[in-house]
Amino acid sequence: MKKTTLLLICFFATTITFSQDQYKRVFKYGKYQADWAKVKSITGMVGMIDRNGQEVVHAIYSKIGKFTENSGELAKVKGITGFYGMINKQGTEVVPVIYAKIESFDEYAKGIALVKSVSGYYGFINTEGEEVIEPVHSLKNLKQNFNQLYKG
Repeated sequence: MKKTTLLLICFFATTITFSQDQYKRVFKYGKYQADWAKVKSITGMVGMIDRNGQEVVHAIYSKIGKFTENSGELAKVKGITGFYGMINKQGTEVVPVIYAKIESFDEYAKGIALVKSVSGYYGFINTEGEEVIEPVHSLKNLKQNFNQLYKG
């Protein structure tokens, strides 16, 4: 009976220890978002938690930038594939992680950003992640014909 009790105590202690130690590192709160901290999982992926320890951005990214895009409403993320997307301040991925490159918003026109597809073609997305000009153009063609292509 004592062995069984001791074994159960060891099992529960180990389970509790490992479930609380799911992150390799917890970064400083407030650096990225007021009450969030960036975390690095034991697999090396990064995400965000709130002050209660609740995950608000799943630790599935290799890199998360600061909330600087679209007047501080969006942050660029890099997936394990090396492609980029964006998350909003609620932790939701609004631009899927499918682009080789995402430029800053408002450089060409208000509310849009230049994107480069994995096949090397260019287009534009809006702040909701919708492709307003499909990335099927060369950069030169896109710049030359921007006014005809963009109906914003």
